[in-house]
Amino acid sequence: MTALRGALRRIGVLADLPDDTLDWLIGQGRESRYAPGDVVSLQGESATEMLLFLEGAVEARRDEEGLLGPRYVARAGEPFEVSGKLPYSRLTVYPSTSRALEPTWVFRVPESAFDELLRRAPALGPRLVAVMADRIRDSAQNEVQRERLLALGRLAAGLAHELNNPAAASRRAARGLRVALAELNSAEQALAAWALDGPTRAQLAALEGRDRAEPPHLSALARAEQEDALLDWLETQGVTSAPDLAPVLVEAGLGTEDLTPLSAGLPPAALDAALRRLGAHLTLADLIGEVEEGTGRISALVGAIGEHTHVGRAPAPPPTCAGAWTAP
Repeated sequence: MTALRGALRRIGVLADLPDDTLDWLIGQGRESRYAPGDVVSLQGESATEMLLFLEGAVEARRDEEGLLGPRYVARAGEPFEVSGKLPYSRLTVYPSTSRALEPTWVFRVPESAFDELLRRAPALGPRLVAVMADRIRDSAQNEVQRERLLALGRLAAGLAHELNNPAAASRRAARGLRVALAELNSAEQALAAWALDGPTRAQLAALEGRDRAEPPHLSALARAEQEDALLDWLETQGVTSAPDLAPVLVEAGLGTEDLTPLSAGLPPAALDAALRRLGAHLTLADLIGEVEEGTGRISALVGAIGEHTHVGRAPAPPPTCAGAWTAP
């Protein structure tokens, strides 16, 4: 009993109680010892005892909808060495599950002994009220921080969803750029075998540099009709890559009237190489635009989230143990 009395006297609120009061308290309560990993209190379990932490450390975590909340640690000798059900407290169940982190020694006082304890030690009442006040304040701070963390989690999930589309589009465009660049190199090599005159080169350059700031707006039916018409014309010109080229050229707003001048002075093989080069140029321009749009969207989202999370906000204080352990 002497060792237990000495351990209880190390609890701040009990430090100056007479020996006979401590001896009476020892007779009312019970000791519990825990190995690392043992459950000290279980979330949802009825809270009917005041817990006095004499030695060791305990971790508390709240399980909400299958997700573990923040981790809190309490140690003997620290401010919240008195926990559980306190006199005047409205606590009915433990709000979190606590487990010993190291060999831990706890003294449990049943609530049935509270009235007599306060009669024997009247000074203990205000001290325990002060403990509850500290606990209420700490619990409120932890709840605010928890809400901020939940809000941040929702924000992160929403941001990830918003970033996914432009990121995926940029990845697809980057892969397309590799293919289009290879096609451009192949067309350049094929076209190098033909000595194009100045006017023909100028016509090709004009088509490749065509301003596409306002792309054509076509219905699906109109687009299909234009592609079919252009495909027929390309095939009559002997262009072997006509099926791949027709959609690209229509997307760029080009038709037979734009391509006829180029075809006038070129044999089919040269026209095929020239149009392949034109298609590769147009595809590269489109893909670069998609990359710029996607990365611009990502940049805008990151900038917006930075403003939302930092402007006018002070860093939150680190969590303490009381809010996860008990509530008043």
